[in-house]
Amino acid sequence: MVMSLIIASVFGCQASGTYPPAGAPRPMVSGDRGMLEMGRAIFAGKAKLSAVDGNGDTQRDRLTTLQAKLPPSARRSVDLPALAGHLTAEQMTALEAFLEARFEIKL
Repeated sequence: MVMSLIIASVFGCQASGTYPPAGAPRPMVSGDRGMLEMGRAIFAGKAKLSAVDGNGDTQRDRLTTLQAKLPPSARRSVDLPALAGHLTAEQMTALEAFLEARFEIKL
């Protein structure tokens, strides 16, 4: 015990590795808050969605990709591909912005 204290004092105590500082949060632009709130409502199933849109196939591909990028706990609670064809372009952008901010998904 004494020997290990002597060795530690001679060579110095160091952690097992460096820890990078947490990145600074991205500053929000005033319009971002509205988009994030809309995206949160869509994710939670509380937003009013439009009738079937002609972009259903394109949206389904994108929503399937986003679903796969979600953490397992969130993946079990929501079915994003089911929203395909029911989102306007603005709602799709809002949902992507929310998922990027909430789950740190790289788009």
